Amino acid sequence: MMDFAYYRLPDTSEYHVISGEAESISSIDAIAGRSGFVLAPFLATADHPVVFIPATTTDVRSVDASPSSSVVNPAAAPANPISDDAGTPLRATAAATERQAYHHDFTLVHRCLDDGVADKVVLARRHDLTADAVVDVEAAFHRACRRYPHQMIILVSTAVSGTWLMATPEVLVEGRGQRWRTVALAGTMTTDGPWSAKNRREQHIVEEYVGDCLHRHATDIELSAPHTVTAGGLFHICTDFVFDLPADRPALSSLIDDLYPTPAVCGLPKAEARSIILNSETADRRYYSGFAGPVAIGGATHLFVSLRCMEVSGRRVSLYAGGGLLSESREDDEWKETEEKLRTMKDVL
Repeated sequence: MMDFAYYRLPDTSEYHVISGEAESISSIDAIAGRSGFVLAPFLATADHPVVFIPATTTDVRSVDASPSSSVVNPAAAPANPISDDAGTPLRATAAATERQAYHHDFTLVHRCLDDGVADKVVLARRHDLTADAVVDVEAAFHRACRRYPHQMIILVSTAVSGTWLMATPEVLVEGRGQRWRTVALAGTMTTDGPWSAKNRREQHIVEEYVGDCLHRHATDIELSAPHTVTAGGLFHICTDFVFDLPADRPALSSLIDDLYPTPAVCGLPKAEARSIILNSETADRRYYSGFAGPVAIGGATHLFVSLRCMEVSGRRVSLYAGGGLLSESREDDEWKETEEKLRTMKDVL
């Protein structure tokens, strides 16, 4: 079967299917004038390149319809037959070792924050599970659509990237023609406030960064007041930005190159934070905290940051989550935040 992507835009009742032979590309500029689906890693490498699925065939289906159980992509992973809709029993692997790895990574990152090397660093972790049966990714996609109506739900599978399912609340950039939108999203709580000083400062850092990037590339910029949004049972602080871009692909590509990775998935200063991440994190992020979405489908582009992710290969499942660390961050609090974020995908299974 060809490589494919399913995506359901937030607050809609239909999902799109794109299939074609995936290609490795260098940037959005490389697909100028073409439509399809992009999956980008946190850091592009020979093993994890930016992947583009051209829209060789497309379809629009109702979320309410039963899964077709036609999704089998042996090039990316073992077949994923339909399982009971109640989900598949899962077993966590090496939980103690995972906690020790997080302690090791947190200590390294926090030392850099204390030394003033960076103001903020996002520390990620991976949680590995083994299912009692081969995981049906199509059924999981439909459960995610029902459970998280306000998030972007994506299922993408290619021979290059493997198979990924995500339910992400964070827009990287979306729009059509000249009018576009992005957000500054940060801070995480399990209740709707009151927001701690740490969460407010974290969101302010992201908001300033996004605003600075837009002023270098965009015009007619409008922003909302910070407000609370919900995603997967968690609460975040969000500022919306609406702006104009010249109606050509280089303008969009230049903005993405400047904007990504945002402080919400990397940190500040960007170069220093990314270096700390690459030297400190035990697990390879792969396509977690990259970005994904349709490009020029029906004239519109919707690129979302790849959050609340899981990677599936047969019975093996890897969940990814992260949190922003500041100098005042406490390890136990940050660990608990990642545990809450992991529940988004655990509940789908």
